[in-house]
Amino acid sequence: MRLNSAVRACLFAVLVGGLVAAPVVGAVGAVGPATPADGAPTVATEPRSLVAGSELAQVEPAESTNNSTANASATPPQHEKPDRVEGDRDLQALQSWLQGRMNEYVLECTGELNATQEALCAQRNESYPQWVSQYVTLSEQTDTERDDQTAQAYDEVRQTQQRYSNQTRQFEDLRVAYETARENGNETRARELARRLADLAGELNGTSATLQTTVRAVGNNTSTDVTPVVEELDQQTTAQVAAAEEIRERELTDTRLSVSLNRTRIGFARPVRVRGVLRDETGSAVANQSIRVRVGGQLFSAETDGTGQFSLAYRPVLLSADATNLSVAYVPQDSSVYLGSADSHAVTVEQVTATTTVEADTQTVSYGESVSVTTTVAVDGVPVSDAPLDLRATGFDRNRSTVGDSYELVTGDEGVASVSLVLDSNASIGAQTLAVGGSNDTAVAIPAATTTVTVEPTATDLDVAVEDRNESTVVVAGTLATSRGTPIPNRTVAFVVGNETVGTATTSENGTFESELPSSAFPDTGEVALGAQFESDRGLLEAASATTDIDFGSESSGFPVQAVLLVVGLGVVAGGVGVGWWWRRDTGGESGSGVGGVGERVTAQSATQQSGESAAVSSDDSNSGPEAEESMSEAIEATLDDAASRIDENPESAVVVAYEAVRQSLLADFGYGSALNHTELARRVRSDGETSQADAVDDLVGIYEQVAFAPSGVSNAEASRALDLARELVESA
Repeated sequence: MRLNSAVRACLFAVLVGGLVAAPVVGAVGAVGPATPADGAPTVATEPRSLVAGSELAQVEPAESTNNSTANASATPPQHEKPDRVEGDRDLQALQSWLQGRMNEYVLECTGELNATQEALCAQRNESYPQWVSQYVTLSEQTDTERDDQTAQAYDEVRQTQQRYSNQTRQFEDLRVAYETARENGNETRARELARRLADLAGELNGTSATLQTTVRAVGNNTSTDVTPVVEELDQQTTAQVAAAEEIRERELTDTRLSVSLNRTRIGFARPVRVRGVLRDETGSAVANQSIRVRVGGQLFSAETDGTGQFSLAYRPVLLSADATNLSVAYVPQDSSVYLGSADSHAVTVEQVTATTTVEADTQTVSYGESVSVTTTVAVDGVPVSDAPLDLRATGFDRNRSTVGDSYELVTGDEGVASVSLVLDSNASIGAQTLAVGGSNDTAVAIPAATTTVTVEPTATDLDVAVEDRNESTVVVAGTLATSRGTPIPNRTVAFVVGNETVGTATTSENGTFESELPSSAFPDTGEVALGAQFESDRGLLEAASATTDIDFGSESSGFPVQAVLLVVGLGVVAGGVGVGWWWRRDTGGESGSGVGGVGERVTAQSATQQSGESAAVSSDDSNSGPEAEESMSEAIEATLDDAASRIDENPESAVVVAYEAVRQSLLADFGYGSALNHTELARRVRSDGETSQADAVDDLVGIYEQVAFAPSGVSNAEASRALDLARELVESA
């Protein structure tokens, strides 16, 4: 926006006033920590972290001591970033320091931790990845396999320790929950928790073994005695496993499963009859029970008879084609009193190749539309259930949830797997292949199958409108969607005035967008076409554009919206700068040089000048306090009266004058910042002012919005109402 001399004069006055009133803050900022006064104790500083990417990789400061020699020996010198370290001595010193910090973590933060230890180790855990990263960088410079192995061991210790800590916390939570269930007499819940504790104890045991191995590797590579840590870790794990075993024995009963097969050469085309007997730990039959049995990775339901026997037919699907043993396992429900058991038999697998078909329910698809994909797997007409499939469909989302271009499916009892995919923005126009395939290494080899759908360009609709407008910004908003109304998210919409881009916005998940454009991007006066443009997205989404007209008023209107800064002097009196102003009609009818146009203009003049038609306000060191306020009030009243006399010629200008007079009065009265727009101002007055005052401001803002945004403008009666409200509000301020 190009401001004329009158606007610049007022802005200069406001700026000077603001600078005069602003408090002086410290001119010199402290660069480092403050030096304590003589005799004051020195405050210990935090260790300087070895952050990768910082200009210096610094070492931790030594503890304060009077022995300067001790300081020099205890604290290695500062080092540059690891990739800038030169010389073996520097490299070894920094490497040694890093080893020291990480060894502290290994020795003090490994195993089961109490709350205090967890808090301390959590702080170290934040720096540990940086230490490892820099140690790796230094290891690359030493070019020794031992350093590489040490770096890897340090990293594995941290990752395994975190997993161990999480499992330990989970174990303790489950144990507390179990004890609570027992105390409450909830046997079913107690059995469920006992089973979970037994399973978790097995995981803890494995994690502990891995952690002990990596800790030993660190100790061996750095000549550090880690025996106490390893022994303590082993004792903790042994205690946890023993506790879980005790609970398991208390709540659950062991079982024994015996299985027989009617043939040992098996395949999908040669189903096998599996017969089994399930007994408890005393040898008694688990009779007349509904049980779950897993055979070769597939889960079946079965019923035991009065002697604990059951039978089922098994067609191998997931079993490896080169398997030599078939495992059959009893899988109890979580609430069952029984523990699982298993048996196995030697077998030979005859692999067969299935027939795979894939179909789409449509041949063409556009952005936002869905396509249902159905895959069928069969062997000589017999459906293959439980067959895992991999569907590859670039540019589609499964149920609108982006999980990449590959989707895992499993066939049901009828050998069918279906999925609904939605075309998204990753697709390209033209023929797209949907490919389905399975494993070739299992008892049923599943070959790939494909089908094709054609992606067509999608027409888009774009709309834009002005939502708000004030002295500094123009707020625009709109929606981007397909011609069928499907919202288009995460797209860029550009705003153009003439041939110049003045701003951009990104659409939300529901396709909406909003942006604040600077008023300086628009001319002072006249009607301006603001364009919104969406460029074509790889051809999938067609380009769209929309235009909205913004009326900033004409030169003859006297008060274009961008020039309302002049009204009531923008608090010039409060700023301490003398600026005279008035709004007078050019009786000669010639164009003026101010922001006004033909017949009207706004002029900044000396504070000592006056006009017969309006008042002037002066402000200097001798004109302050009540006299200045009275002079300002007279000037405002004169401006409102003059605006009232011109309602017939330009009611919109009268409303703008009324609003700005009230705005400046309220800003001064409540101490608000000048950045508030009209809606924010009304909201603040509603919160801070009297109810009657807030109601009047709401009424005035409503009329002002008609001038700013409604193409029809306001009537003379509405303009008069605005001036009356302004007088009422200014007088009560």
